[in-house]
Amino acid sequence: MIAASLFAVRESLNKKLSQRTTALFIIWGSTLLSLPIFIVSLIFSGAPQINKSFWLVLPLAAVLSLLSSFLLVRAVQISPLSKTLPLLSFTPVMLVFTSWLMLHQMPSRWGLVGILLIVIGAYSLNAEKFRQGFKGPLRAIVEERGSLYALAVAVIWSITSNLDKLGIQYSSIPFYLLTVNFTVIIMLTAILAYQRQPLFSGLKKHFRWLISISVASSLISIFQLLAISRIIVPYVIAIKRGGGVLGGIILGKTIFKEGNFKIRLMAGLIMVAGIVIIMVVH
Repeated sequence: MIAASLFAVRESLNKKLSQRTTALFIIWGSTLLSLPIFIVSLIFSGAPQINKSFWLVLPLAAVLSLLSSFLLVRAVQISPLSKTLPLLSFTPVMLVFTSWLMLHQMPSRWGLVGILLIVIGAYSLNAEKFRQGFKGPLRAIVEERGSLYALAVAVIWSITSNLDKLGIQYSSIPFYLLTVNFTVIIMLTAILAYQRQPLFSGLKKHFRWLISISVASSLISIFQLLAISRIIVPYVIAIKRGGGVLGGIILGKTIFKEGNFKIRLMAGLIMVAGIVIIMVVH
């Protein structure tokens, strides 16, 4: 739940900063500033024993992490928080299948009920579109480019969440976080240098925003991987997505003055019901 709350705050910061600079620069700057946190964590935890399979997981996890981060920042940049973050709740449903394929894990029946409630809540966020028929809310998603980006992120996260679990099993949480983020930095630096973007002057200009985002991102990663190492992946992501969605709805209303608050809040509460079921039965 801590990761879920921080997630909503981070995306609000991303939305604010994305009005001043590019999505790729935001990811580069916040990731760069998060590296010292992961380095200190690794120093205190010590060097882990690394399974050879780790080096197969690392590049795939880094590439998908960069792609999902870019799509998410672009989603909140061009669309309301209350229309993008809720769609990330589809990740737990997809995780039911990817976790079974990759990790041979399946939630219990009650766990599936909780996940289903989260998805129903997400669908109900566009309840005003039911006047156009049952497919109305789906049309609203298709017509909102940011919503499509958020759905793409949900698909990618259904894969990377399992890669995260494998990565920490093959090494350790601090080592995995450091190596993945360092690999992302290398890729992004090459891309931004090719685009001739002013990296360090931009870092100085937006430092306060970027350091806030990086601290939130680091804590999200640490708390999420701690949870993943203890319980099955779909439960962790369901809790994070549901809590993050509710936070996104509230922050969308209070900070960005987004409409249809009551409808979206009720839909968010349905998601919270799903979260409660998951936490109680586990």
